[in-house]
Amino acid sequence: MQIPDHDSILNKYSEKSDDELLLLASEDEGLTVEAKQLLAAELAKRQLGQAERQEYAEHIAKAEEIEAKRRSELSFHYPLYGLLTSLFHRKSKKRLKSDDRVTDYKQLLTKFKG
Repeated sequence: MQIPDHDSILNKYSEKSDDELLLLASEDEGLTVEAKQLLAAELAKRQLGQAERQEYAEHIAKAEEIEAKRRSELSFHYPLYGLLTSLFHRKSKKRLKSDDRVTDYKQLLTKFKG
């Protein structure tokens, strides 16, 4: 496995959107020390400080809360949906996205066959 060099990491970070950088910063435990330093430099260059990181983290937490509530409500109103999605999540690498609106089990089965 080849370790990326300084310039390639810098180029990757400069090509990412602000949201992508903020997400990466929130999950930086797998990054090398150099990668963390370069990420911090790119965030500073874009003037994305601690306040923006906190706002992004709150936004993500709120979105996850809304999605969990939506799935919970669907599971309550459509028990078969809840059963199928829980089985699906255990057996498949495919995931439902927040824009995937599935209201009946036939739609769920056809959407993720294969």
